[in-house]
Amino acid sequence: MSELFRRTDPSRLPFLDGFRAIAILWVIAFHTLWLFGFFRPPAEYASMTAGPLQSVLLQGHLGVDLFFVLSGFLIGRILFREYERTGSIRIRRFYVRRFLRLMPVYLATMVPCALVFPDTLPKVWANLLYVNNYLPNQESFMPWTWSLAIEEQFYLVCPLLLLLTLRRGWTGQTLGIAILLSFVIRYAIALQGEFRLPIAEASGDEGEFYRFFNALYSPTHVRFGGLAIGVALAFIHSGQKHELSAKAARWMMAAALALIALVVWSPVSKFGGAGGQVSALWIASDKNLFSIGAAMLFHVCLCRPREMWLNRFLGHGFWYPIAKLSYSAYLIHLVVIGITAHFLYAGLPIALPYLLGYVVAMAIASLMVAYPFYALVERPLMRRRPG
Repeated sequence: MSELFRRTDPSRLPFLDGFRAIAILWVIAFHTLWLFGFFRPPAEYASMTAGPLQSVLLQGHLGVDLFFVLSGFLIGRILFREYERTGSIRIRRFYVRRFLRLMPVYLATMVPCALVFPDTLPKVWANLLYVNNYLPNQESFMPWTWSLAIEEQFYLVCPLLLLLTLRRGWTGQTLGIAILLSFVIRYAIALQGEFRLPIAEASGDEGEFYRFFNALYSPTHVRFGGLAIGVALAFIHSGQKHELSAKAARWMMAAALALIALVVWSPVSKFGGAGGQVSALWIASDKNLFSIGAAMLFHVCLCRPREMWLNRFLGHGFWYPIAKLSYSAYLIHLVVIGITAHFLYAGLPIALPYLLGYVVAMAIASLMVAYPFYALVERPLMRRRPG
């Protein structure tokens, strides 16, 4: 277990551990509170989640968007560096490394999930093919793994697309078009589908929630924006070193935090009565605006790796073991929370101090359950990947 607390990779960017840890903790907090909605009357659930802190925790679905920016940046960084060094990208090697990184522990966590959620096990074929994000979410096996399907589809396409565009000098233009398209596609679907604010996860309407989820939440063609933004950041930093003055870094950090706060705290996502154009514009923009804000913070950390307090905070050793366990924890956390909710949620007190206690308890429990999967499956198979 001591390996969990030691940074041994000199090429690792410490600030990314902080972002990864915050992302998984935010997702766990979101699901911890969100599941109360299945065990409490709607009015009581609305009351318990009405406070400003609860509202922030319930935006934990944005933790997935943070994971997407991270994945896009890291994969882009790996591929751009390889192309700069060799003039090509070893596609087969990349696929094998991704498979050994992701699939073995995914298969291992399917076993307890099958025991807890046996009714949806016949749909496991979609998980094995990484297309479960295109099944109706309410019918899929391990429904929270829709994001893994998106990432795997990204891993399949990204090296091929980058190799093509790098050889022709189209990479910057292609990434710019991809980011623009990520806005346009979401806007068109939101407008055509007549989705209205408040956005479905806040509306309390189960039918509308699943209609929103299956159209605008889980499909790859409406969620690739964060991945493209991450790759674009890696492209900006490929082959050259960027610098920011201390003043410019502070201004950029302030702008990034303001953009993130706009998405996290904006009342527009909760107010009803907005017209179709306004609703579609916000639904098209919120996740990409958050991703751009996150990428701006990455940029600040990359340009000023030692001077900024943000780098020191995110690079603190406290985050490292959480970051190492984040993938296994993501795979197993809803089993832990789901079992707890089934037996306890109907009778638990719901004042804010208790809710915060539940969030901390579920985070610790999820990380503890994740550790055997990490130690026995994830880490050993990662070490067998081709160099």
